[in-house]
Amino acid sequence: MPFINLRDTPIRLPAGQLRIGRGRGVEISLPGAPSRAGKAADASQGSGADQSESASREGQFALLVVDPSGSATLSSLSEQAPVYVNSVPAGLEPTPLLHGDRVEIDGVELRFSDDRQGGETGEFPVLTPEQAAILPATAHAAGGANRAPSGQSARPGYPVKNGRLVSLVDGREYAVGDGGLSIGRDAGCDVVVPANSVSRRHARIALEIRGYTITDSSTNGVVVSGERIRSTRLLKRGDTVRVGPEEFRFYEEEVESDPTPPVPVPQIRFDTSPPAPAKPKAPVLATLVVANSGPNHSKVFEITSFITHIGRGEHNDVVLADDSVSDSHAKIQRRDNRWMLIDLDSTNGTYVDGGRLTGETELRGDTDVRFGGAKLVFKPARLAKTPSGGTRVVAALKKKNTPSDAPDAVAGEPKAVTDEDGPDESKRSLAILWVALLGVLALTLSVILRALW
Repeated sequence: MPFINLRDTPIRLPAGQLRIGRGRGVEISLPGAPSRAGKAADASQGSGADQSESASREGQFALLVVDPSGSATLSSLSEQAPVYVNSVPAGLEPTPLLHGDRVEIDGVELRFSDDRQGGETGEFPVLTPEQAAILPATAHAAGGANRAPSGQSARPGYPVKNGRLVSLVDGREYAVGDGGLSIGRDAGCDVVVPANSVSRRHARIALEIRGYTITDSSTNGVVVSGERIRSTRLLKRGDTVRVGPEEFRFYEEEVESDPTPPVPVPQIRFDTSPPAPAKPKAPVLATLVVANSGPNHSKVFEITSFITHIGRGEHNDVVLADDSVSDSHAKIQRRDNRWMLIDLDSTNGTYVDGGRLTGETELRGDTDVRFGGAKLVFKPARLAKTPSGGTRVVAALKKKNTPSDAPDAVAGEPKAVTDEDGPDESKRSLAILWVALLGVLALTLSVILRALW
């Protein structure tokens, strides 16, 4: 059964419509709390007028609908009392609630949880003895020498780093605060991944002396940029982080800070092994070609993975700088040897060959697609099944009449010799026959002329 945590007090949510607010006619009553405007005013002016106004405001602010299966949606009922879900304003349309979502109604913070997402996954940190001795005193010690104080850089005199994690599934962003960012199945985590393969406290991202690091404390592990990490790893901008079925991308930005005198800090070494060799460039599986007129006309976006996210946000694989494109607009997925296009509930819709897409559809061959007002042409590469059931890219060879016109199948490799590259035996035999026939005719003509003379 789902429930709402209100100031550490769980409130069970029965099936039906539940009104949230203050006063008469509400099933979930909110205590008095300052609104967002009140908090800003208190911080800048020290005034308590907005706080008093919010605390005394009465009415029905939001509608929570729980169906018999336990799924829940939230919608706003009043423009006077703001409603937010994960810091995004909620409107009149119902917003689905997921396990771990943060809800704020008229300045009161709540947390939505679903006990069906519970489980018994244990936490088994994989640490070397040296790292186990260092981590409690550095990476996990509040206020320790290895953790940056609030509002300061981890390295005094250096720029402050603002780290964030962006979901590649729904586009949500999670900022890494001064206390770090926790990831797991438990509703108390900053990033909640409701899957049985995810531990309750699966991993943690924190800002340390050398930069942002991610520490694995799970049973099934954390994969960073395609490699499973061992205990702790330094994160770089653009790294992908996979926790269970969810995948995220890490970003960090530097902001100049006031220089402060350096303080001595202990030098910590976690991994002295040489870095792994650079991975070869992935093959191009398909392309998206811009069809709109303008400076980007005929621009080509290469698709090199089986899942490609498309949208206006920088976290996407294909970024379309068009105001009609949603932040996370659509995705293209290779599934069962077919290319599928899925619309991610975009505002202005996804269109295939002129028709608006509802849900998903298969892309067969070269296809005209449109994301909002951005027109593109999807062009798949020629793919062949592999014995493992996946797909691989094969070069397309075009047959020529002469060996000199045949292009190389693969750049940098010698040309393949085929039967067509040798002489045509039938043509050679025909030529010999014609020569013999002409010889016979010439001999006959010579005999006739001698007889006449």
